[in-house]
Amino acid sequence: MEGGQFNTLRALTMFKLLDKSNQDINQQAYIATEYFLSNGYFENPQNFNRLNMMGKYTLRSGDTQSLTVSASTFTSRWNASGQIPERAVEQGLVSRFGSLSEEGGETARSNFTIQYKKRLENGAITNHQVYFSKYDFRLISNFTFYLNDPVNGDQITQQESRKIYGYTGDYVKEIYLGNTVALTEAGLGFRYDDINDIRLAHTMNQHTLLGYAARGDVDQTNLHAFVNETFTFSNNFSISGGVRVDAFQFVYNDFLDSTFQRPGVSKTVASPKLSFNYQASPSTTFYLKTGYGFHSNDTRVVTLQDGKSILPKAVGADLGSGNRQRM
Repeated sequence: MEGGQFNTLRALTMFKLLDKSNQDINQQAYIATEYFLSNGYFENPQNFNRLNMMGKYTLRSGDTQSLTVSASTFTSRWNASGQIPERAVEQGLVSRFGSLSEEGGETARSNFTIQYKKRLENGAITNHQVYFSKYDFRLISNFTFYLNDPVNGDQITQQESRKIYGYTGDYVKEIYLGNTVALTEAGLGFRYDDINDIRLAHTMNQHTLLGYAARGDVDQTNLHAFVNETFTFSNNFSISGGVRVDAFQFVYNDFLDSTFQRPGVSKTVASPKLSFNYQASPSTTFYLKTGYGFHSNDTRVVTLQDGKSILPKAVGADLGSGNRQRM
């Protein structure tokens, strides 16, 4: 346990529940929790509190396979003083640590994953992971004070509740082509985001609703696959190249527009990568990395614009060197 100024408290617990070995079987399990509380140094007490909990179980069978099950949960809420104009401080309307608006929020997230890893008879390694995540979010802000609404103020509340379902899997195999080592990596995955009642609202005093700017449901699906090949020609030089393909589908149900008929917009994008690495000395490496990427825009914007600029492309290159200092 720890304590400090501004009513700050931190409590941490960690327990090993299982540590058992039997011939080729090894099992481990543990759980940990943390609670943090603080009012902060602002005049408006932050009333910040956060709780983290997580547990993990691992089962290993020799050096050929392993199973890991993990779960975690997190919740937090707070009051925020927000930004203040410099002129308000200079005029003495508010102190440096004062506040002109009521802001804050609350958030929570719970995760559950199962991972299975197996070494095949040909020396290849396969990895599989399934996961689920539940996420809730509410954020209250006021960036313009009384600019747009001189009577009630410009406070906004952003809120969503999201469920995420997913799977990822990959296959890794290393072979020798003469003196060249070739490492093959291939994989695929799936992710579905189910977002209910995502909203942007004009509010007052954190709880009084004055109107909605946006409100609806979002469904977003992503299928992806990748392959990557790395050739190591010597202890000093290697080349790696690959490509990832992503297919997205975006669906938005607008609660504020009764004529909006849940249009689905989809697009597929390929992202190639290529990199070179040369180790000039045990402590110095030169590299060149190039590749394509993309940015996934907000589903609400994508559907309202009839699919324009769904996945804006990004092209990048990184040339440099790295030094490792020996201790």
